[in-house]
Amino acid sequence: MGVLPIRVETGRFRNLDLENRTCEICHSDDIEDEYHIVMICEKYTDVRRELFCNIAEINISNVDKEEVFSFIMEKKQKSLAKFLVKVMDIRKRTLYA
Repeated sequence: MGVLPIRVETGRFRNLDLENRTCEICHSDDIEDEYHIVMICEKYTDVRRELFCNIAEINISNVDKEEVFSFIMEKKQKSLAKFLVKVMDIRKRTLYA
């Protein structure tokens, strides 16, 4: 994507090494990139559940996470966009509260 204000992107402008662009939302050692936001970050569990309900045509419990991520990125842009609006709101409230 390259347009979200997440650490993998914003860290470039701050000259942060990639390994230092970790998630400030869940405080994990994971790099805050699109995959982390969509598939991993525990702060977005509730909205992720909504996203996964919208992709009911695949059984996500039997599919590898990378395959689910690819499917969402390629075939479910509208559901992904709605998810990201909610994520950015949560992110803003968490970081700037």
